[in-house]
Amino acid sequence: MLDQNTLHSSAERLEAFWKKEASNYAQRTLPPNSKYREDWAKFLLKLNPKKVLEVGCNAGQNLLAIHRLAPDVKLYGCDIAPMIGFTFGDEPIKFQVSSAYNLHYKSDFVDLVTTHGLLMHLPPESVGKAVCELIRVSSKHIVIREDVKIEGDGSYRGEPNAIFRHLYPSLFDYESVRLKEYSVEYIEGRQRATGIFEKSVS
Repeated sequence: MLDQNTLHSSAERLEAFWKKEASNYAQRTLPPNSKYREDWAKFLLKLNPKKVLEVGCNAGQNLLAIHRLAPDVKLYGCDIAPMIGFTFGDEPIKFQVSSAYNLHYKSDFVDLVTTHGLLMHLPPESVGKAVCELIRVSSKHIVIREDVKIEGDGSYRGEPNAIFRHLYPSLFDYESVRLKEYSVEYIEGRQRATGIFEKSVS
């Protein structure tokens, strides 16, 4: 549940939208054996993670791609939509329903937390809370890939104001976090930002 005192109603509206849209998105998304998924998995594995959590994992295609290349890596996924977890079958992914604003994991739970097309769907007034949660549950790295070129009013599948352009390095501008790598390029026909952020050792 969202904290009414801290999160704007637009965040609730969008979470409700994604609960309905998630299964449709899962049917359209690329399979784990696609070149794009494989390349993304290889990019993440360059950081040599032992435990990976994807927040907003949808059908888990990115996590399954990691498993194909590195079966010893422990994989966790969460999503706002309950039905998405059933698409994993017998694959070794531990899934749970969780809002990005309130992750049900202890601090420093994994050494790599990743998002792929999640933060771009969170409104400016609440995205910072999700970023804080990403930082909290990671012991080392946070890796994001998000669209940065927004057309029109940011509508998505008929839902107005559902895509937002954020300055991602600014969102992660905390004393405990260091920007390790950041780039913006056209990938799969879309202008996307890819960032690696590293937590400092306390």
